Amino acid sequence: MTAPVEVKRPSVPRILTTIAPPLAAVVIALMFAGILIAATDAQTAPKWSYFFANPGAAIGGSLDVIGRAVGALIAGSIFDPTVTSQVVSGAQPISALFIPLSNTLGAAAPLALAALAVGLCLRAALFNVGAEGQFIVGAAAGAYVGFSWHLPPVLHPIVALALAAACGAIWGLIPGVLRATTGASEVISTIMLNYIAGFGLLLLLGSPILQRPGRQDPISPIVDDTARLPTLAAGIQVTWGLVVAVLATILLWFLLNRTAMGFTLKVVGLNPRASLGMGLPVARVVIGTFAAAGALAAVGGATMVLGTTGSVNPGTATAIGFNAITAALLGKGRPGATFGAAVLVAALQTGGLTMQAATGTDVNVVLVLQSTVVLLIAAPMVLNALLPRALRAPAAIMAGGWG
Repeated sequence: MTAPVEVKRPSVPRILTTIAPPLAAVVIALMFAGILIAATDAQTAPKWSYFFANPGAAIGGSLDVIGRAVGALIAGSIFDPTVTSQVVSGAQPISALFIPLSNTLGAAAPLALAALAVGLCLRAALFNVGAEGQFIVGAAAGAYVGFSWHLPPVLHPIVALALAAACGAIWGLIPGVLRATTGASEVISTIMLNYIAGFGLLLLLGSPILQRPGRQDPISPIVDDTARLPTLAAGIQVTWGLVVAVLATILLWFLLNRTAMGFTLKVVGLNPRASLGMGLPVARVVIGTFAAAGALAAVGGATMVLGTTGSVNPGTATAIGFNAITAALLGKGRPGATFGAAVLVAALQTGGLTMQAATGTDVNVVLVLQSTVVLLIAAPMVLNALLPRALRAPAAIMAGGWG
């Protein structure tokens, strides 16, 4: 009797099985968004009513509008090929080639810091829905220091960022202490804190503390030039806020992967009850994680005010909370992947406006795309089943959040 032949599974690098599920989520979401674009286009949708009579017109028209929409999305967020000839002819400076990418990176810097705040909590099995409130606190603190404290040029933004981080850490302590001492759900407490931060900002903008003199609308004074974060190069929108975001990403990666503190945080995240039995300081980890997350998101708010907007208003943190959660879930809490996901989300946001202007496609398609990604990420087993067997993430990765 011959022994059964064992069929070995093809050896695939772990990095591929780690990135395949979130990448598949993005691809599936793009396909779904493409269907929506074709279905809502005024010229393409009627062609499907006589599909069987002329299938080529329906399919060709759909592919054409999808192609134009994707092309406009890329042109508005990464690279616009129509500008190349103008640069070659000398009609525009060479920096014009990098304007779309610089707009994306400029929007990605504060978003990445807020996403890192959410991702850090994910590594400790905590769901921080309060990045928006923490972002608002940091933006308000940074703006206040920026226009009311008159300091030397280099020192001024450093002090503003430091105070924003401190205020964000204090704000983050609230849900951390509530969770560690009373077991209160951090989801509920952070959501409520978002409302408190948002309406609190509105109250401050209607008071002498933050309201711009001579204005009746809720807007703060413009920060001093000495407090502004300078751009990295002339003609582009990327400020030193991007450097801050990159340094924060590197520092967070080092802390999580190369220090005892990071190891303790991950162990507590994997099994809090077992960690208590091992004598690990679970309460301290929860409180410290939320404080650090609050500081990260608050610095993101300050970099936006000091780098691009120059002031705060009620719409300062519009959609930042949802976008940060999207990027953090897509990156599965890993600092490098979260930063990359933040750039992707920022590209969709900046390119969406160009897409709407060029093709008439509703910019809300971008929100549908992001929501689809989150929905797929929230159902990892279903997403994993859609992949080829060799690229399916092992059960350990699925349980731990794809790394």
